[in-house]
Amino acid sequence: MLWFFELRLHYAAHASLDQQLSNDDEPLALQAAITSYIQSQYIKLRRNHMIESFGQEALFSMFLSLFCIGLSFWALQSLRLDQLFRKNQVARARMLYLLLSIAIGSAVSSFFLNYLQWARQLPLLF
Repeated sequence: MLWFFELRLHYAAHASLDQQLSNDDEPLALQAAITSYIQSQYIKLRRNHMIESFGQEALFSMFLSLFCIGLSFWALQSLRLDQLFRKNQVARARMLYLLLSIAIGSAVSSFFLNYLQWARQLPLLF
């Protein structure tokens, strides 16, 4: 019964002061107010869900990218790239390891994120 009073308050707040409803028009006006209220609440819920969904996807993308970069850095440690560099060029060798791991990790994470997006879009085909 409380929802009925909330809807009546919502209707009263949105009804213009100069409009006087007769007893015959009140059910239709109340139905219009209820419909308007439900639509506005539905739009708010959809908007909040979309914003929350975007935030979750961004967080997942960031963690996946960092994980793939770390994994590629760990895998590159097995290569002996230091033999390709001159002596006393340790800083440059480390920078190459870092840049290669970022490039490989970004490519791998982009592949998985694209694959996930395609999998989500697949039901739209049918």
